[in-house]
Amino acid sequence: MTFRTDPNGAMGTPGYMPPEMAFIRKGEHYSPKAWDVFSMAMLIYFMWSGKHPLLEFEQGFAINEEISKGTRPLLPTRMPSELRDIVRMMWAQKAHERLSMSEACILLNRCQDLDDNIEDG
Repeated sequence: MTFRTDPNGAMGTPGYMPPEMAFIRKGEHYSPKAWDVFSMAMLIYFMWSGKHPLLEFEQGFAINEEISKGTRPLLPTRMPSELRDIVRMMWAQKAHERLSMSEACILLNRCQDLDDNIEDG
C-alpha cells in the first residue's frame, strides 16, 4: 500500500513514512534525507521483528495518524540495547532531531560486532 501525499509530491508506505511526510502541504519545506533516516529505522524494526510497523492499525491513514502522534512500534527485547538506542534516534518525531544518514551509518557500523552477543531465537 502506497499513498501519494500531494498530487505532485512525495509518496510513501504507511508505517515507514515519517510524521511530517503524511501531512505535508504543497510549498512547505521538507527534508527528504531525514525522511530516509526515519524509514530506515522502520526497516530495521521490520528486519528484527518480522512485522510491518504498526500493522495492528490496519488502515494506512490510521497508521500515519499514530506516527504523527509519536506512536512507534515496540522494539524486540532480543535487539541489542545499543541498536535500540540508535533506532530511537533515527525515528525521532521531529526531523531536525533525527540522526543524519552519515551519523546513523557510523553508529550502525559500530554494531556489527554485537551479533556475537545475540541469542538465537
